[in-house]
Amino acid sequence: MDGMNLFDQYTSMGREGVIFVFRGSMSQALLVKLGGMIREDLFIAPKKLSEIRGVFSVFVELAQNITRYSAEKISEPEGGGAGGSGIVVVSESEDRYTVASGNKIDNSRLALMVERLKAMSGLPTDGLRKLYREQLKQAPPDGSVGAGLGLYDMAKTSGGGLTYRVHPIDEETSFIELFVDIKKETEHGQA
Repeated sequence: MDGMNLFDQYTSMGREGVIFVFRGSMSQALLVKLGGMIREDLFIAPKKLSEIRGVFSVFVELAQNITRYSAEKISEPEGGGAGGSGIVVVSESEDRYTVASGNKIDNSRLALMVERLKAMSGLPTDGLRKLYREQLKQAPPDGSVGAGLGLYDMAKTSGGGLTYRVHPIDEETSFIELFVDIKKETEHGQA
């Protein structure tokens, strides 16, 4: 711990517009508490309700992905099942919010996720809606807890501002980073 400099981290996060960061084990119960903190923090300053909803919904989706699909599993107390470990960051700049997450993921799951992310890349909103409707008609992906719509929901919320990076770790796992930009509305309702 002697090498840790919290002042440097604090000032660096301030320069980068970080308003919230959590790294560690994430359970469903913790997700509810963190989500409430995010929503309350965004209500402090005057903000548009649609922006707050967008940030909150993307935060919940990214945190749920960590809880459900992280390759690093933790046991929830009192028989609450297993959660996952990762990092979630919310930052704000002049024209957007960015909600980002990172976690280890099994390479077998990563291939499907990257395939979907590539299919969504650069699509306009109507193209994203079409992919969303097609996914609704299909069975959930193997090993998926939900209907497999989370990535599409985030891409629609962001208007296509969903990007990712993959860092291979070994033959079985990688670390995936997801970044979702939510544009702020201007005074005239346009971003």
